[in-house]
Amino acid sequence: MGLEAARPSLALALFLIPAIVLLPFKFGALWLIANGQKFIGIGVILLAKLVSTALLGRLFHLTERQLIAFPWFAKSYAWWRSTKDRIVTRVKASAAWQTAAELGRSVKSWFKKT
Repeated sequence: MGLEAARPSLALALFLIPAIVLLPFKFGALWLIANGQKFIGIGVILLAKLVSTALLGRLFHLTERQLIAFPWFAKSYAWWRSTKDRIVTRVKASAAWQTAAELGRSVKSWFKKT
């Protein structure tokens, strides 16, 4: 039995555990920063964020169907997706994005010619 077949409550627990486990590391990093260990503290925060993001992303991919069974989660996820889509649409319509995309196409075309 894989995570894809887990009960919704188990899927939610598995989804939340990494966030809860890594929280003390983030607080410890803030303590390090407050006590003059800025680079070590920032490194710990970045490492914890990287591990958390990778792990939660994978767990969400495996348990999305079960998590959506919770009405509050489904509503939050729908809000997140619509907000993200609106922001991405606005960013891609911006002059800066259009300029960067054109530059990217020009560079790609140049590399293909050489």
